[in-house]
Amino acid sequence: MRHLRAFLALVEEETFTDAAIALGTTQATVSRTVQQLERALGYRLVDRTNRGATPTAAGREFAGRAADLVARWEGLLRSPTPQRLTVGSPWAGFGARTSAVYRAWGDRQTGCELAVVQMASATGGVAERRADVGVLRGRPPQGLEHAVVGTERRACAVARHHPLGRRRVVSLSDVAEHAVAGNRRTGTTDESLFDRPVRTVDTFDTDHWLDTIEGGGCVGITAEATADHYARSSVRFVPIRDAPDLEVRLAWRAGDAHPLTGLLVEIVRAAYAA
Repeated sequence: MRHLRAFLALVEEETFTDAAIALGTTQATVSRTVQQLERALGYRLVDRTNRGATPTAAGREFAGRAADLVARWEGLLRSPTPQRLTVGSPWAGFGARTSAVYRAWGDRQTGCELAVVQMASATGGVAERRADVGVLRGRPPQGLEHAVVGTERRACAVARHHPLGRRRVVSLSDVAEHAVAGNRRTGTTDESLFDRPVRTVDTFDTDHWLDTIEGGGCVGITAEATADHYARSSVRFVPIRDAPDLEVRLAWRAGDAHPLTGLLVEIVRAAYAA
């Protein structure tokens, strides 16, 4: 490739000096490289004059084939854009912002399909290599690169017939008076959120969590996206006035990022900022 590029630069620039400038090397190097190529081929590619170099008939024919070969080689070196970017989410995706993310992605016309998929994994399927990017809330993930893309308020999920179900707003101390349902593997609520011990009930996934709350024996704490994504007529999501917001992150495997990860981060940040 180095020999072909030197010859093609000479054909384009017409002098060894200008070819050397285009390639960022010396005139002697270009001359020597073209001579080596001619020896390998067994025939002259250029006629050398005091004014520069002119391709021979054989050189003109060879230049066309060389240009095609260089273009194909450079195409092989470029990483092709994969046909899909899979975004795994333990629950809720981007909530009400999911449709905005899909629309903005489509507007970019990348030729790559975006798929936001629920995956019951603490990393949204990234660690298991089932997803390219994970939507994670709360603490930064271990062993993954990540970027904060926005924040979400927390809400108390409660059955409508529950005493807290009639409130417009609640506090963490109100919640702590009741059993709190959670998911230790993918959830964002633990005892550290409260200033006193609370009784907890472990659940398996979001549907089981909602079923447990719907029965009225427990309440739950979750991100605002859950209310948008898992609406149930028998469950209310009541704002918690003193709960810290949740940071929303996109995470991916270190050193193994999908080529369009940066674009996704940009689009999701814009959706949360809107």
